Amino acid sequence: MADDEFVRRFEAHLAHQRARHAAWQLAIEDITITPLSRDVVPVFDTDAMLVQLYIEPTVMTRYTHTELEELITRSLQHTRDQMKTQISELFAKYLAPGDPLFEPHILGTPYVELPE
Repeated sequence: MADDEFVRRFEAHLAHQRARHAAWQLAIEDITITPLSRDVVPVFDTDAMLVQLYIEPTVMTRYTHTELEELITRSLQHTRDQMKTQISELFAKYLAPGDPLFEPHILGTPYVELPE
């Protein structure tokens, strides 16, 4: 393969990978998690960092402090585990060509291979 052809194919592959990465990022932003409880609802950003922890104001009348601590812990773990699972699945669909979940035509165009 001539150098010009290699560069052209490499640039096409790079553009395709950038588009896949951008689509993956958008898909991550659309992740929704069903809370473990309505009393404690954590919200994580796309980097899996806790950005909000909503605690129903009346929980202290229904839980002991130990029960509330356990509920908060379980809610945080549940939400983070769900985020991790969904992000990993989306990574496989968009960015992992060797994975069985990979969808080569997810962008609506053929997958552009890296030139050899």
